[in-house]
Amino acid sequence: MKNIFTPPEIQFSGVNKRVKWFRDKMEPYLAHPIKILVVVWVGYAILDGILTQFSSVPSRGFVFGLITVILGFFSSAIYFFWMIPSIFYSSSTRLILGASIVAVLLISLIKYFLFSFFEVDIGSLGVFLIYELERQIAFLILTLGIWGFYALSKSLLEKGKTEIDLDRLHIEHKIVQLSPHFSLNLIGGLATKALKSSPEIAQDLENMADVLGYAYVDPTKFNPLSGEIKAICSYLHSQKVRFEDQLFLKKRISTDLLELNQLYMPKMILLSLVDNIFKHGDYKDPHHPVFIEARMVGAMTPDACFYFRTKNRIQSKLPVKPSGFGIPTITNLLDFYFPGFSLKIEKDSHWFSLNLMIPYGEENPNWPNR
Repeated sequence: MKNIFTPPEIQFSGVNKRVKWFRDKMEPYLAHPIKILVVVWVGYAILDGILTQFSSVPSRGFVFGLITVILGFFSSAIYFFWMIPSIFYSSSTRLILGASIVAVLLISLIKYFLFSFFEVDIGSLGVFLIYELERQIAFLILTLGIWGFYALSKSLLEKGKTEIDLDRLHIEHKIVQLSPHFSLNLIGGLATKALKSSPEIAQDLENMADVLGYAYVDPTKFNPLSGEIKAICSYLHSQKVRFEDQLFLKKRISTDLLELNQLYMPKMILLSLVDNIFKHGDYKDPHHPVFIEARMVGAMTPDACFYFRTKNRIQSKLPVKPSGFGIPTITNLLDFYFPGFSLKIEKDSHWFSLNLMIPYGEENPNWPNR
């Protein structure tokens, strides 16, 4: 329930006019983020000089301020480019964090010797260390704010580009859909005509139409497990029509899966794994047929698990050029939608086997709405 403490919604669209204006102005700085630090530190130096000039606070002199600003800038650069990014992005956080601390300590040591060389009154070493610790904490907080501003600006820039690309894809998708829709309608008409003279050909056409139609289902909508399984069955039927007696396949696909309309499966996940068999596998070996299994254990219970297995020999020919939708992509999608999944792959020069387990005990909040 909204109240006076609820902040207003903000449109963080990358193509929002005000956001676009801000993004365009910031783009040169985002390409070279060192410019952001320079602008901020020049502004800091000017503001500090004005406040010192017109306030009653005692000043330690121009040399003190100059050394503090210059070395403070270098400390800020270390925080900005090394320390803070390592916390969020790097896999070697401890190493980079340690190197950053050593670099800042070295800068502080240089500052101490410069103050001593120019005879700047800084008190005892203990007083200097306390003062320097306070300054470095202030510099870190300042740099963290700058880095957060930079990260937000960068994300808005990337978001704007992504939204433009998405709009372009929508247009291209509409154009591409014209031909498939025509083909699907034509295949459907041919299947209807063939039904009277040849039911077998009509069934072949219907299976081919099912595969083509499934490929153009909106991937952002809820896709049931039953739909993916049906597409696999139609795909395998079409491959059998294509290769006839040259295709050697053993499949154990439970027909009960065709009834599980309430369980989610990201579109093309399983079908891509099956399709990879026909891209890279040897499916024409009568002594080593392709094996595909799909089954559900404990359906509609808290312990429900879906199992999917494939095993095939690998072609000795040159590998097919990857499509980009491979095992890493599938793994990322599975991890997002099914955090408890298990995917085990065994591969050598002759064989490839895959074992996938997906727990379906409860719905994941990442699933699209039905």
